[in-house]
Amino acid sequence: MHDLTGFRADASRRGFLRASAAPIAAGGLAAFLAACGSSSDPQTAEDKSSDAQAPTGGQDKTIVNYALKLEYIEVDFYDRAVGSGALSGAEAELFKRIQENEHAHVDALLALAKKLHGDPVAEKPTTQFPIGGDRSKILSLAAQLEGIGAAAYLGQMELIENREVLAAAVSIHSVEARHAAKLALLAGEDFSPDGAFATPQNMEEVQDAIQPFLV
Repeated sequence: MHDLTGFRADASRRGFLRASAAPIAAGGLAAFLAACGSSSDPQTAEDKSSDAQAPTGGQDKTIVNYALKLEYIEVDFYDRAVGSGALSGAEAELFKRIQENEHAHVDALLALAKKLHGDPVAEKPTTQFPIGGDRSKILSLAAQLEGIGAAAYLGQMELIENREVLAAAVSIHSVEARHAAKLALLAGEDFSPDGAFATPQNMEEVQDAIQPFLV
């Protein structure tokens, strides 16, 4: 457990998130989600409080649509990677599993956006991925995309007001981080490039990072 006695009383929420960014065990995540009053699946979660409604200003809906755009990009990549025929055996099975995860993320975020009293506004972007049939490029690019995704979710945590949106973001962030670590190892890269604590990225930083993959 981290010693918090040295922190200033007025420490920012971002500072706390960075200081406590160690991976959450499955039991801890379940307890967190339960405390939020939400199922880990936004599609089946029940509204148990007025917090299920979008906050004034719609910032949470903006964040959900931002996440949805990122998931569209990942889905497009994995659909192409799986269909490329460049992977075989255990790697091919891993990519199919991650592909299913990313499609599930899209479905969940679509349902959550609608639950926030409005249709999703994020459109599927047109993407470009220089992978061809090159296994090494596919592995490296997959690790890069998952790392961007994990950092993007972490970068929005302090801005989320809705408890259900926060629970979904934490849950998806955890999975994206697992994907990134596994794929980095397969690509021969550092599975924890930021060390003991993950580094968040804001929307502008993420936009710069994904720009090379957009047409």
